[in-house]
Amino acid sequence: MLRLLLLATLAGSALAGDFTVKILPRQASSVGSYPPPLAIPTADQTPKEWLDALDAAIAAGKIPNIAPALNQGGSPVYQNNEGNDPNTCSWTATKCVSKTDIVNAPPSHMTIGFDDGPTENSGDLYDFLSQHNQSATHFMIGSNVLINSQQFDQAVKQGNQHFAVHTWSHQLCSTLTNQQLVAELGWTMQIIADKSGGYIPRFWRPPQGDVDNRVRAIAEEIFGLTNVLWNHDTNDWCLNDQGGSACPGEVPGQDYASVAAAAAAGIHGPKENGLIMLEHELTHASISVFKNYYPSLGGLGWIVDNVADVFEMPWYKNAWDDSTPLQNGTVLQTFQLGANPNDENSSSSSAAPSSTSATTTSSTDTSTATSTPTHSGSRSDASSRTSPTAAVKQGIATSGASSFVPATFGLASFAAAVAFVATLL
Repeated sequence: MLRLLLLATLAGSALAGDFTVKILPRQASSVGSYPPPLAIPTADQTPKEWLDALDAAIAAGKIPNIAPALNQGGSPVYQNNEGNDPNTCSWTATKCVSKTDIVNAPPSHMTIGFDDGPTENSGDLYDFLSQHNQSATHFMIGSNVLINSQQFDQAVKQGNQHFAVHTWSHQLCSTLTNQQLVAELGWTMQIIADKSGGYIPRFWRPPQGDVDNRVRAIAEEIFGLTNVLWNHDTNDWCLNDQGGSACPGEVPGQDYASVAAAAAAGIHGPKENGLIMLEHELTHASISVFKNYYPSLGGLGWIVDNVADVFEMPWYKNAWDDSTPLQNGTVLQTFQLGANPNDENSSSSSAAPSSTSATTTSSTDTSTATSTPTHSGSRSDASSRTSPTAAVKQGIATSGASSFVPATFGLASFAAAVAFVATLL
């Protein structure tokens, strides 16, 4: 609830109006073309073809019959303890992940990504990424794309930034009805496509990681979206720009030092499962945490890139990335992209990354020296593209429906993290 209030404060207000579903070239912002911001779209505000696709998937038995959880004080609570059922596979309740979730990265690889954008402060982050020629995945809130259209336009025009879905109004997804989930996902995909020049997202992240098998199925079966979770959290969203925090008493989160220490623990931690750190582009303070540790990544041996490039997957449903031609279509459509035009050795795109892993050497360098991070691929020089793995390693179990993957760090890593943070304060 605190995060939603923070988002509402940053976003402001906008007007409601008519609705459209046609993918159009990027155009000037039109508040009247979309549902009201920061509110769950109603059934009347949801295109019929999206609801028809939902009905067809339910009739085909592709959407599990799991009752929506109750939102109690900002936490999802399942009836009859259903959240602990392996068939529910709730990330919130049990840290359960499915075979199609992305939660770990290949060894020595780190994804760069940010939630909750675009905000009025996002330009600070986009300028920094541009200065360092760093691509990142931005899990965008559809309402924020509508409200902060200038910041989104900056990211589009700047190029090299990867856009993904973080729902329309940032709700706990397991508490929404099937229709509400379709609207939250579909409208976010729609506005990103409309405002980016037609690029249709293929990745998404549920707010607070709140996902279960019903939610996963709707995202995958209706829209072809791949769910991206994380294996390390810093609570950077807690920080405000007045030196305070929305999370008093929480470590990390109560102050800048605790958040910076958590980030340092991540980059100084083990590399076997890679690093997917949960970060936000909410405030200058949260963005500053990333800007301060980023120069050390190269010296620590991390190979960094956006989510899609780390896993050698297409950025979008209808294009390999923002430098390659896109195919026209709708958010419901399935596209056949073929080989990556930027990589002569690339294979055809797949619906989800592989659950197996090729042998990869992990770096053990724990230096904090400033060094330009290594990128997993380069679209300006395709011949220098480096494959992170022949087949992607994921944080899943192949022997059952779920697995538990807590992010843990040893005392040595913690000591290194504390020493690193001391250089930032």
